[in-house]
Amino acid sequence: MAVLVFAVVLAALALAEFGPGWIRRHRRHRAPGPDQPPAGSPAPLVPDLIEANIDGEREEMRLAEHLVAGELPREQYRHHMTELAAQDAKRHPIVVPPERGNSPTPQ
Repeated sequence: MAVLVFAVVLAALALAEFGPGWIRRHRRHRAPGPDQPPAGSPAPLVPDLIEANIDGEREEMRLAEHLVAGELPREQYRHHMTELAAQDAKRHPIVVPPERGNSPTPQ
């Protein structure tokens, strides 16, 4: 009985570990349906924006490392992070739609 319980638990763990990957691989080999994009055409990525994000994140990590190590004063850290945030806001502006209750009504 204990061996059976052990085998069932082991099978469940193996399924939890390897099942999702197997399902993804299996789905890739199937033909796309009418509402699915073809598998050969991934969404277009803009390399410049990706590179900018990576550089910004690296700079944030570098600043955090220096702050934690005590090599950078807090004021200087805040100043650098403010500059990074301003650069990021220029590259990726946030567009907020107007709230429903505040829109002007036609007369």
